[in-house]
Amino acid sequence: MSKRKNWVGIRVGLLVITKRACKKKYGEKMWHTRCVCGKHTVVAVNNLNAALRRIETDPRTIRACGDPAHRSGRAHRQFIHGGNHVHRREYHTWLGMNQRCRNPKNPAYPNYGGRGITVCARWTEKGTGFLNFFADLGPRPEGMSLDRENVMGNYEPGNCRWADQETQNANRRCNYTPEQLAEFQREADETAAPDDVF
Repeated sequence: MSKRKNWVGIRVGLLVITKRACKKKYGEKMWHTRCVCGKHTVVAVNNLNAALRRIETDPRTIRACGDPAHRSGRAHRQFIHGGNHVHRREYHTWLGMNQRCRNPKNPAYPNYGGRGITVCARWTEKGTGFLNFFADLGPRPEGMSLDRENVMGNYEPGNCRWADQETQNANRRCNYTPEQLAEFQREADETAAPDDVF
């Protein structure tokens, strides 16, 4: 871990390392990072190593940008469980997606999970599913909601986006012919992640 030379692109909790910092602090290498909340900060390499070691032994450990909004106890319970946090809307979107696909008692289940629509394992991972979802899609823009580009495809990074109502209305199954839907289904089957789960 300490011998890592290039941290660019490495994710440590809520942070993604973007580039090497020019300055050193007390002779220690520093790296620029971007938090999922959008804030940028500079972190010492020793702190990154320590955070990775803690995450390996306890996946609930999350390294963030230092914003007080992330400091809500172990694994940032307020962040993960919604709370009074700036990402509450995204969290409820994530919850709704999982309910539609994974809960047979949900009224929308027949049109989603009942048709075989799944949520990728990355977004259902215990303890970090929401964090992964948020890291992949980012903040939900005003006036937009979650949409699958391929209406026959699953909820996964390559098939999901934030879209406005007009885009979503044009992307409903009822707007496509049976032949088009069959082609969408073929594409969805070919590109489905192997770890998709119900």
